[in-house]
Amino acid sequence: DITSIPPDVGGAAGPNHLMVTHNSGVRILSKAGVSISSVSLDNFWSPLGTFSNVYDPKVNYDPYSQRWRVTSCGNGESTTSCLLVAVSQSNDPTGSWYFYKIDADSTNTNWFDYPSFGFNKNWIIVTGNMFTVSANNFSYGKIWVLDKADFYSGGTGNFTAINSGSNGFTICPAVTFDSTINTEYLLQEWNGNSGGLGSIRLYTITGAIGSETLTPV
Repeated sequence: DITSIPPDVGGAAGPNHLMVTHNSGVRILSKAGVSISSVSLDNFWSPLGTFSNVYDPKVNYDPYSQRWRVTSCGNGESTTSCLLVAVSQSNDPTGSWYFYKIDADSTNTNWFDYPSFGFNKNWIIVTGNMFTVSANNFSYGKIWVLDKADFYSGGTGNFTAINSGSNGFTICPAVTFDSTINTEYLLQEWNGNSGGLGSIRLYTITGAIGSETLTPV
């Protein structure tokens, strides 16, 4: 049951299952809508230990490699803020998973909030906003470019962290279902609403795995 406000509900469909995430839990269903399993969000991330809070979960399904991915924020508004990432080991979300915890800020001065979650053939992309622990002021946008092959093999969790700067608020990566596209695209509301008009800013992530570059287009 959803008991958190806001619930932050998300979902994804695979070949045989549906997954629903929200701030209260994670549920796996059959394609007919029959509930197979349901756990609290804290229990889903329990292989990584315990957290003061876990929130903003997102889920998507990768048709290239037939894997599920879930992400959340952990320990918000604190110096131990972290990004949580889970990858299923097959197309069956009721089976085994790999779990990763990534320190949001090694300087312990900022905490991570409001993740967006995308991917393409090369990477898993998580973006979000960094706020100061001391005053809760927006500091900068951050992008984690995760080496998909490494995460899928249960590796060490290789990634490239990109600081998108003080203008990098809420950049959203694309969910790319075209297996021929190497470039990852991202969008951002750029200048709000002025007289009924506004702008969307386009970014790209390109480069070799481990040496990625963010470019405002």
